[in-house]
Amino acid sequence: MANQESHKLTLFRGSGDLGLFVWSPFVTKLEFRLRISNTHYVPAAGSPPNGPRKKIPYLDLTASDGSVVHLSDTTWITRDLIKRGVLPDINAKLSPTQSAIDTAVRIMLEEKLFFLQSHERWVLNFETMRDKVFSQVPLPQRDVVGEKTKNEIIQKLDLQGTGRFTDAERWESIEEIWTAIDGLLQESKAKAGDGECFWILGGSEPTEADATVFGYSVSSQACKSGPKSAQLVKTKFPVVLEYARRIQQKYFADYAPFDAPTTKFTPPHTLTVATTITQPPLLLFWNQITTFHPSAMKLHFTLLVTALTALVSASGAAKHVEPALAPRDKRCDKKCNGEWEKCIRVRTDFRCSWRERQEKKDEC
Repeated sequence: MANQESHKLTLFRGSGDLGLFVWSPFVTKLEFRLRISNTHYVPAAGSPPNGPRKKIPYLDLTASDGSVVHLSDTTWITRDLIKRGVLPDINAKLSPTQSAIDTAVRIMLEEKLFFLQSHERWVLNFETMRDKVFSQVPLPQRDVVGEKTKNEIIQKLDLQGTGRFTDAERWESIEEIWTAIDGLLQESKAKAGDGECFWILGGSEPTEADATVFGYSVSSQACKSGPKSAQLVKTKFPVVLEYARRIQQKYFADYAPFDAPTTKFTPPHTLTVATTITQPPLLLFWNQITTFHPSAMKLHFTLLVTALTALVSASGAAKHVEPALAPRDKRCDKKCNGEWEKCIRVRTDFRCSWRERQEKKDEC
């Protein structure tokens, strides 16, 4: 295996919350794969638009000569790192039957459960998912971007087939998948010692399927936009959570418990009344552009330009607050011996502009 010290790995998780599991099962899957191999990596936030395949997670591999390779999709990232000698091939010793089961487990979760969970998270619990994923997108753009993303996902689910099932059929499929995973894990747990990690294929070492199973087990509890799935796994499949807890204790001790109760997610306020006036308009416009979801950039460009125009006007008004008409100044009338009142009567019917009044005071 190549010297791991000659490479620097930067893992873009889609979140800057260090010490917390990300809602995406694929991020946790890749972190698990790196940690069980004692491969050091640097976590970073990143965003889908910056990824090679426009999705999270993605990884930058920096070689000793300074060259950077951009990798995306957890399956292909793992395979590429194995070929480069950065990660060991943990499936190399599997028999053909074990390899087939390992592949089947991964496909069942990544190509079946993924779409079922997408419906629960993006359709049934849309607001929670939107505010988490697009927390850095300012209002009101977040609402429109979220709706656009939701509609795209609904179309994809319809083409894939999951969107055409009834709710009862979808929930039955979800429970069927977790029942299969739970059965494998129960047999494996019976062979393990107290407190020891046990693996999906029942062996003494993890396989690629464990990375996927751990990722989806953690995500079922960490993601707050899938409450029904979380309750299902917690109440009917406790062995699944025991499997994930033991792995976390050994490999993710620096992370907060994935099933710890948390308060309802509240997205940060990206724009307040105060910042509307005090923040430089061009800087605010740039911040909106750089945090925007690219799929809706063109759709909302006009809206952003309109907001910029309003901000520029507000900024100018804050510097030169001049009422068009103001009550005449009685003190100035008295000081000028009535000349000022006569001027006002003729020109503005006892009212004058702010600038005219100031000039007349100077004359007084």
